[in-house]
This record gives sequence, structure tokens and C-alpha cells, in this order.
Amino acid sequence: MRLQQPPPNQKPFLVRDALFNSALLLLLALGGTWWLGTLLMSAPVRELVPSQQGLTLLSPTLLGSPQAYWLQGQGDRLELVAQRVPVSAQASIAQQLTESLQHVLRSPPNPGVSTTIPPGTRLLALTIEPDGIHVNLSREFAQGGGSSSLIHRVAQVLYTVTSIDPKAKVYLAVEGQVLDQSHPLGGEGLVLEAPLTRQQFVHEFSLQ
Repeated sequence: MRLQQPPPNQKPFLVRDALFNSALLLLLALGGTWWLGTLLMSAPVRELVPSQQGLTLLSPTLLGSPQAYWLQGQGDRLELVAQRVPVSAQASIAQQLTESLQHVLRSPPNPGVSTTIPPGTRLLALTIEPDGIHVNLSREFAQGGGSSSLIHRVAQVLYTVTSIDPKAKVYLAVEGQVLDQSHPLGGEGLVLEAPLTRQQFVHEFSLQ
């Protein structure tokens, strides 16, 4: 008894089917990776930390990437929410931070987040110097609001411009005047350190 041999063209088809299946699985895997990466890049970053003044500071988990910080109500407190900012790969760090801060100075991107930065506030200059990041804002930044509003708006700016380097020092100025103990912010007289850092800000204003 002789076993029936497969037609001459059957084996090549089996090989082609195997190659096709392998290629399809590879494309699905790559597509799934791209989709997951896109989802992670676009999703807000939220990491809750207890606060004293109703403001919860959220440290981004996507460190090293430019991000814009908005405020989001959560019960009786505000959360500082980071949103990834798409920038050109060829942009310098100063350009990336400038674009991120410009995002924050515009209207909130959706109704779910807010800002306490007064409308009309403009970024006059942002430079990176050997002693830290220098941010110069227009006079509108110091107008209106009580101490809580002032703390919130400083947090938005501080965390946005230190999103690439969370340990960076920031010199915050209004119309060229650096805000410090001799020149407090706003009518409530919010006294800030010069330079500002996330660690110092958290210790002095927000966190237990």
C-alpha cells in the first residue's frame, strides 16, 4: 500500500501560509504596542499626594518629557494634573518648556480642567541659565485672587517649567521683577523663595 503524495504545489502554499501568519502576528503586536504607547502619551498623569491647602500636587511619571499642568476639582480639593505636550524632536529644551507654558497660559483644553492663571497673562521670556530657569510673565499674572489662587497659579507654572527636570531651580518674575521676600506676588503678598524648587514649594505651601 502506498501513501498518497501531496500535489507538487501544496508545500509551497503551506510555507507561504506560515509566513503570512507570522507576518500578521508581528503586525498585530507592533500595532498593539503603538496603540498602547499612544494611549499612555495622551492620558493625564495622576499621582495623588496629601495636601494642607486643598491643593494636591501630582508628580508626573513621564519624567523627562514636556508637560502642561492644569487644575482639576476632586471633592473639596484641587488636583494638579499633568498633560503631555507634543513638541518637535528638534526643539531645544527652552523651546519645549516655552511651548508647554504657552499651553498653560491659553484656555483649558477641556471642561474637566481649569486654571487660576488670569486671562491675558503672557510669557515675556523663558531662558535657561547656569543658575536655573528664568521665567518672566506679564503683569496680569499678579492680578486678582486670594492666597489660594496665587498658590495654585504658581504651582501650575513651576511644575510645567520643571517637567523635564523636576529638580531644576526656577526664578519667577513679573515684568522683569523677580518674585522673592522683598517682592511678594499679588495683593495678598504671597512670599516666594528665589529660586523656587518643587521640593521647597511642596514643603512651604502644599504638602504635609
